[in-house]
Amino acid sequence: MTKNNDKILRVLHVVTIMNLGGIETFLMTLYRNLDYNIIQFDFLVHREEEGFFDEEIKKLGGKIFHIRSLNPRFYFEYRKQLKSILQANHYNIIHSHLNANSSIILRIAKEMGIKCRIAHGHSDTTTRGLKGMLKLVNKLFINNVSTHRFACSDRAGKWLFGENVDFKVIKNAIDTSKFRFNNDKRRSIRIEFGFNDNTIVIGNVARFNFLKNHAFIMDVFAAVVTKYSDSKLLLLGDGELLEEVKNKTFRLGLEDKVIFAGAVGNANEYLNAMDVFLFPSLFEGLGIVAIEAQTNGLPVVMNYTLPQELDITPLAHRLSLSAPLEEWADAIWKVATNKTDRTVWQPNVTEKGYDVQENVKLLTSFYQKATIDSN
Repeated sequence: MTKNNDKILRVLHVVTIMNLGGIETFLMTLYRNLDYNIIQFDFLVHREEEGFFDEEIKKLGGKIFHIRSLNPRFYFEYRKQLKSILQANHYNIIHSHLNANSSIILRIAKEMGIKCRIAHGHSDTTTRGLKGMLKLVNKLFINNVSTHRFACSDRAGKWLFGENVDFKVIKNAIDTSKFRFNNDKRRSIRIEFGFNDNTIVIGNVARFNFLKNHAFIMDVFAAVVTKYSDSKLLLLGDGELLEEVKNKTFRLGLEDKVIFAGAVGNANEYLNAMDVFLFPSLFEGLGIVAIEAQTNGLPVVMNYTLPQELDITPLAHRLSLSAPLEEWADAIWKVATNKTDRTVWQPNVTEKGYDVQENVKLLTSFYQKATIDSN
C-alpha cells in the first residue's frame, strides 16, 4: 500500500528526551505497532543531544524537533521556538507527557489554535525543591489548557487533574510476546554473568534516581546475602545516582555480588535470568516494569504504597518500606525458592488490557475521532 502523506495523521508527542525510560519505552512500543499508512508520531524533545530511540524514530518516518529545556528564565525564547515549530507543521493533535509541565506547552498550543491538546499524567508526585514547587504551580492550569486528559493509573490521574475531574486511564501497553519467559535466554545470560543453577538472582530495571530507591535495594540485598550467600544483584539502568550506588556496594562489601549492566535496549531478555524482581520505588505513576516482570513469570516484591493496578497476578507481593530488612529478605527468599512455571503468565497480562495491539486500536480510533471533531 502506497503512503499518501497528505492523508496520514501526524501526532506530536512532547517528552523530555527519547531515552530508555518508562514513558519513552511505552511510546516506542505503541509507535512500532502503528499502521503508518494511517498515523505517524513526531516528537518534541527538550534536549539538544540525541536520544537512544532517535535513529529508530527517523527510520520509521517520524520527525524529531529539538527545543531548549523548560526554564522560567528563558520562557519567551522557548515560547518563540515552540510557536515556530507548531506553525510550520500544522498539527491537529499535541500529546504531552511532561506531567504538570504539560500546562506550559498546551497553553502555547491553545494560543496557536491546536484543537486537540492531550495532557498525559505518568506520575503521582513531583520532585523536591524549587523545581517541584514550580511544577505544582503549573499543575493548577492543566485542566484549563488541555482538551483531553489521560493518565497511566487512577492515582496518577487524580494527582495531576484532581479528584473530581474526568480523565481516561490509558494502560501502559507492552508487547507481551517479548516478555514471555524464555529458558534458553535465561541459560545464556546466567552463563554470561557466571551465575550457577543455584544462584538466587535479584533484579531491578530503573533509572538511578532518588525515587527508584536504589539505596534501599542495596540494604535489602545485604540482608539477603547474610541469609543466602550465593545471591547476586543484577541492576539495569543509568542515571545521576549510579556512582553513589556503586560506592555503596564497596561500603557494604558487596562489590563481587552486584552487577551493573547499564541501560540496555533488551531489558526483557535480562528478566529471564532473574529469580525475583525487587521494586521498592518511593513513588510510581504506574510502574510498568513490574507488569513486564510478571508477564515473564517473575515474582515481584514491591513497596506496598505503589499503585494497585500492579497487582495483576499472584506474583505481586507487597511490603512496607518501614518493615525490617530481614522481613524483605525473607519474602525474597520465599518467592525465589518457590519455583513455578514461568511460561503461563503472559495470557493473564493480555486479559488485563496491557497488550499493545488493543491499545494501538484504542488510541488510533481516538486520534482519528479527535481530528474529525476538530475540523
